[in-house]
Amino acid sequence: MLNLFKNIFKPKQATSQDYQRWLKDESLVKFERENLISEDKWQIQAFGASLLTANILTVKTFRLPNIEAHKDIKGSLADWWGITSHRTAIKKLRAISNSNTEFFTECQNEYEQIITKAIKPKTEYLKALEILKELGYSDKELSEVKTIAAFNYGRTIYVARFSANAGYISEAEAWFYMSTAASHAQKTYSSWRTYLAAYAIGRAIMYSGIEDMRPTIHFLLYSSDSPFQFCEFSKPVVIPVINNTVISNELSEFDKQIHPFFWTEYEGNYSFCLDVGEYKADVFKTRANEGFVGNGYDWQSLAYVFAEEKMPELTEDIIDFDSEADTFCVHSRDSASLKKFALGFKSVCDNHEIMSDLFSRAEID
Repeated sequence: MLNLFKNIFKPKQATSQDYQRWLKDESLVKFERENLISEDKWQIQAFGASLLTANILTVKTFRLPNIEAHKDIKGSLADWWGITSHRTAIKKLRAISNSNTEFFTECQNEYEQIITKAIKPKTEYLKALEILKELGYSDKELSEVKTIAAFNYGRTIYVARFSANAGYISEAEAWFYMSTAASHAQKTYSSWRTYLAAYAIGRAIMYSGIEDMRPTIHFLLYSSDSPFQFCEFSKPVVIPVINNTVISNELSEFDKQIHPFFWTEYEGNYSFCLDVGEYKADVFKTRANEGFVGNGYDWQSLAYVFAEEKMPELTEDIIDFDSEADTFCVHSRDSASLKKFALGFKSVCDNHEIMSDLFSRAEID
């Protein structure tokens, strides 16, 4: 097997020589044949081809070569993506698949200002356009790129596939996030070429240019082995099924009731979480002089008071608080009890007076 696979779990860019070796590697051909997935799933993974191909990964399998190296996969997910558990994997996938990060918003705003000539473009952006033109893109094609969300959609495919192979999320969960990203991409772009250009421009603006992407872009655009050649861009994406229930992109009634908190479940473990930020920030500001900033730990302090005063029956052996700086989170193996807590806590948060009263008794962590 290729030596490149020794570091397959770290985002990188392959060379044209790597691709030639890849296509001729008998062990990889055998691996693909033994682990082949459906053509519908090839199409979904093709939306992540920029990163998958750069790491010498086919879209025709879901399992990763050298799959016994779980430690390497987990180390890479932790180092590059901050993923160390089911909760952190879901949190990362929610953020990048929905482009729900402050950094992305800033970069998208910058791109919009560039294309409307409101600001002077950075060198990385200009160089990216130059490279794309050298690889065959016309000015007209590049002008069709209105959003750099493709960069997030592509990364969602990559992160979901790796997270499932690491055992952090189920394969069904991975396909849900992957198919959602693919569906969003289809609604946003008109072709593989436009999508790939948007991904490259997004990478240039959000990170450090695309010089190392030349071989990947050339392979995807012109090789007969490119997934763009055998996967149709606009074919409707198949929605995954879990336990005979179709997962919908629409929020359930319970999800709507607890929004902006969110609910996750995995192998009998349930979580009620919040990506902290602007929501109810004004309440925490009332005690800013004491050190409260509205982070995950502050939300947890508030939740302690709520649990003690409003739901004392939910003891520590039923619900477990496990917040981080940017995330408030409560876990339980008892779905009904945690849902009771979630609905009650959200109800309190909807009432400014009651929430402020409980917060007045919170102790800073």
